[in-house]
Amino acid sequence: THHSPLNQHLHHIGKSTSPCCPFCPEIMETIPHFLFDCHQYTRECHVLSNALCHKANFLTYLLMPEEAISPLMRYINSTGRFKTTFSEILD
Repeated sequence: THHSPLNQHLHHIGKSTSPCCPFCPEIMETIPHFLFDCHQYTRECHVLSNALCHKANFLTYLLMPEEAISPLMRYINSTGRFKTTFSEILD
């Protein structure tokens, strides 16, 4: 559904002035960009990859199996990106 507290969705519902990533101003802040491509979160992405190996590169894997939930929640918390919306997300 693409509903997330990232700028692409927030802009769509009128809660953000831009759909772009605050760290990559020419790129839409989508879920895949946040999880895999944003240079701001390189360290966090590396930690997630270490926890889940090559499977960490697949959105469908990150959002489905139970074993991916804790590493994904740690990634989200460590970026601080959702903190203003959700505070800390428990894993």
